Parts: sequence; C-alpha cells; structure tokens
Amino acid sequence: MKRILTLSGLLVVAVALRAVEPVRVVMQLDWIPNAQFAGLYMAEARGFYAEAGLAVEIRPAVSGVDAVTAVQAEAALVFGSAESSGLLAAHARGVPIRAVATMFQDSPVCWMIRADSGISSPADFVGRRVGVHDGGERIVRQALRFLGKEALLPDIHFSVVGHDPVTVAEGKVDAQQAYAIDEFVKLRLLLGEGARRLMARDYGYVAYSQVIFTPARMVEQHPEIVRAFLAATQRGWAYALAHREEAVDYLLARHAPGLARDYQLASLDEIATLVAPEGRPPLAPMKLDHWQKAQAMYVAMGELAAPLDLGTLVDLRFNPGP
Repeated sequence: MKRILTLSGLLVVAVALRAVEPVRVVMQLDWIPNAQFAGLYMAEARGFYAEAGLAVEIRPAVSGVDAVTAVQAEAALVFGSAESSGLLAAHARGVPIRAVATMFQDSPVCWMIRADSGISSPADFVGRRVGVHDGGERIVRQALRFLGKEALLPDIHFSVVGHDPVTVAEGKVDAQQAYAIDEFVKLRLLLGEGARRLMARDYGYVAYSQVIFTPARMVEQHPEIVRAFLAATQRGWAYALAHREEAVDYLLARHAPGLARDYQLASLDEIATLVAPEGRPPLAPMKLDHWQKAQAMYVAMGELAAPLDLGTLVDLRFNPGP
C-alpha cells in the first residue's frame, strides 16, 4: 500500500530541512576587500553560498601574514586565495595544500608607463629609471630573456617603489611595476589617454593569479564541500560580471566603504578580462601545462630551487564545469 504524505507531514519535513545548520566555511583573501573579489561577494550577497548549504566568512588579508600561513593556522573548514608563485613556494616547503581552481586565468602584473615615455617594450628600459616591488627585477629579467636581450639588464636603473601611480605620473620613474587591475586603473584615472602599460604576460611571464587553494585535509575529507564552494563561487563571478554596478555597490556598502566607486568599476572592467577571457566562463578549468610553464619560469628566475611534483599541489578533480 502506497503511503500518502499529508500536508502536516510535508510541514514536518520542511521544518526539519530548515533546521539543518549551514556548514561554516572561511575564505581567506590575500589582499584588502576590493573588486578583485567581486565574485565572492556576489555569491554572498545573492545567497549562492547559502543555497549550497554554506555559511562563508570572507576574511581580508591579515597584515604581515601571508594567506598560506593564515589558512594553515585556521582550524575551521577553510579556503584561501594566492598567487601561483606563493603556492609553489609553500609546496616546496612541504606545506600540505591543494590548488583547486583559479579566479584569474593569467597574471595582472604590468609596467605602467606614460604615453610620452618612448617605451614600447621592456627592451626600452635600458638607461631608464624603472620602479619595481621587492624582487621585481627578476620579472624584468624574464621579459628580457623572452626577448633574447637579457644582457641589457645591468643597464637598467632599478629602484624599489610602492604602489602609488603618482610616482610614474610625475616622472619620478620612467616605468613602474604594478597590477593592471589596480594601480594602472588609478593611473588611467589620473592621466586618461596619457597612461599606457606593458603586460608582463606578453613577455613570457606565465602565472595563474587569485588561485583558490585549501589544506590537503579538505580535499581528502570534505570533497563535497570543495565542490559546493567552487560551484557557488563560479555563480557569484558570473553574476558579478553581468551586474557590475550592483557588485560594486554591494562591495562599497558592506566591505569597503572607503573606496571610490569609479575606481572600483574601472577595476572590475579590467578584472573581467582575467576572470573570463575570450568568452570563457568564470573559474574555467586550470591546465597542468600552464602550471608546468609557470614552474619552469620560477626555477629560471631563481624563485624555486628545482621543479616540484605538481601532482601533489594542483588538484584538477575540482575544476568547475562550463
């Protein structure tokens, strides 16, 4: 005899389902709240995480503590975001982490220049003042190696600078290392068409950026949570790119009230070219050969002593679908 579920029975089931507590998850960022994390914030705002049964706490970077260290110290279920270079360095130290997806399909590293600088490639840095971040000379060396002109490196005048684009805008340096999604956006707001950039990726710099990683224990013990988190994050990015003003307004209202709206909108436009290049979906699958090329580059740059077993770092099982 078939059982018929009565209205009262349905109500009992509904109440029981609502009583299930969402799984608490921490997402540790590697930078301050801004548009480069718009997809995460939209997954939060639009309830995509909640629909996946997750209660996600999105934490900004901790001053003086890198994201890998912060994630390893967290007892809760946790994810983090970091550059591929940082993850490879941690892997070399034996830190048990897994890269499970990437938000940016390439690196936003660039050199800012003024339109009147006469610079059209890194080979033109010879005899010029080039502002870099700590260790940034190695990225210039990689670009010159790519161009077959590594011997020119000693003729470049390097200085360590911060992130303020005024340094290059006022001519204190001729070129300045930056992120295309951040400092260059500010330079363009300052100079308009007078701002130019050279993308490091056009000169042999290979790297994933804003890689989502997690402790090895997460992929081993909670693979369903990894999949649920990535699927909801992918939905968040798709929504953020389709509703950019809403994404920025939510960011400013809830997470970063001190940032300028025009700056964040312009930044999100740049970010879109990294999150979904050439029509690819957000969180498009990582490729092992891209990691291999990045690793070879870091070895050549001296950032890694030797090639590593990428199979114990990069976990492609969790690549979200299209």
